[in-house]
Amino acid sequence: MKGSSIQSGNSSTNTASGSLENNFPVSYKMILYENVSNNRILLKLEEDGFITPDDKVEELLKNLTKPSYLYALKLLFENLQNEFSSQVLENSLEALVDTSFKHYSKGSVARLELHLRILVTVLELICFHQ
Repeated sequence: MKGSSIQSGNSSTNTASGSLENNFPVSYKMILYENVSNNRILLKLEEDGFITPDDKVEELLKNLTKPSYLYALKLLFENLQNEFSSQVLENSLEALVDTSFKHYSKGSVARLELHLRILVTVLELICFHQ
């Protein structure tokens, strides 16, 4: 979650328009690139033949209870270079809304926060999807 604090302040602006990508400092772009390229789950998906962002999202949606999968999903959605079909965005929104949280501990609260951040990012992508 260390990397998410850098991204949280700009989540509404960094997904609104691809042209805003040029306004971010180089260090932010490098951190995002390193997070995406070093994420073991995203690397495993590539090895398994999930090449497009849509395919990766569909596969990650199957494991929303695992924080590592949630984080990989967050990285995919926050990367401005990824383009998603409207159907995948709708499916993601439905899956994120339908996930239930039945118990509350420190771990589940952190997972809920990550879940909500992804939900907001997907909503922003849907609102600004052309």
